[in-house]
Amino acid sequence: MLKNLSTQEMPLMNMVGTAKVQEKLLLQGRRALSEIELLALILNNSANCKLSVQTATKILNYCENNLQELARLSIEELLSIEGMTLKAALRLSAVFEFANRKQGNLSLKIKIKKSLDAYELFRPYFSDLVHEEFYMAFLNRANQVIRVELLSKGGINGTVVDVRIIMNRAVLHKASAIIVAHNHPSENLSPSEQDKALTKRLKETCALFEMQLIDHVIMGNHHYFSFADEGII
Repeated sequence: MLKNLSTQEMPLMNMVGTAKVQEKLLLQGRRALSEIELLALILNNSANCKLSVQTATKILNYCENNLQELARLSIEELLSIEGMTLKAALRLSAVFEFANRKQGNLSLKIKIKKSLDAYELFRPYFSDLVHEEFYMAFLNRANQVIRVELLSKGGINGTVVDVRIIMNRAVLHKASAIIVAHNHPSENLSPSEQDKALTKRLKETCALFEMQLIDHVIMGNHHYFSFADEGII
């Protein structure tokens, strides 16, 4: 999976191998740093990041310069890269998770008007996952998002969801409507019979509480399936 650096990348390597990356950040700002420099700064607290630059280059080569693929790497996969330490792997994993949560917080208080809005709301929460998780969003009467919560997580093939817990959380947050979402790591977004049964049961239960189930969204990497769009909710 490793590949050689291009001739264009080599001068950059020589430059950052001796540069004081922290000083560059202070003088020019974070957007002036290359991806190699950013990784070097994350993985090394010293001013001269020569050793970390070498490790950062190996990391980016490992994932073929694809940051999304890098974010999906497990701790074990990161540790398989030459020069990577456990402390550095944990730090890198935490950085990506922090970025995901920042993006997720930006979605709060938005108004859900269509399934694409729901997809954009949940997308940060499912970013980089290789296992299945189930989230729910609580909305007010204006269909504005009050809160998003993780309800359950499972393995590659599924996760267990309890309708009673969903309704308990919805009542607790005084929600007028809810949207639920889970991901299919396999990227096959066709709903299973269990998905359909859960959606039907959840819709019926919401009606008892005079609450609306707006949508159930199955999340993929860059696409989604909406029960509302398909008319099966």
